[in-house]
Amino acid sequence: MTHLSSLARRAGLALFLGLGVAVAAGAQPATQAPALDARLDRLAEGLSLDARQQAALDAVATRYADADRADLWAAAADVADVLTDEQIAQLQTTARGRRDGARSERG
Repeated sequence: MTHLSSLARRAGLALFLGLGVAVAAGAQPATQAPALDARLDRLAEGLSLDARQQAALDAVATRYADADRADLWAAAADVADVLTDEQIAQLQTTARGRRDGARSERG
């Protein structure tokens, strides 16, 4: 994979994560929104993270624990830096499947 396509995938993931986090944060009052670490745990399910990656995601969750909506975009970019290209592809495939499943349930 070329450097440019890798960069584009990471930027796409950051956008995807940031939009998801922003929508979730905007849909619920701040006191009821799931904590960032819980969201990152759900995100990482099935990605086979190594110990270094898990520690890095834990650090992101700690760093942005009290983040406002704008800071969550930075958190999404940090998460994209932790994941490999294969993990990003897997995450995007999983997200597409969930989104398509939700669409079929609605109508």
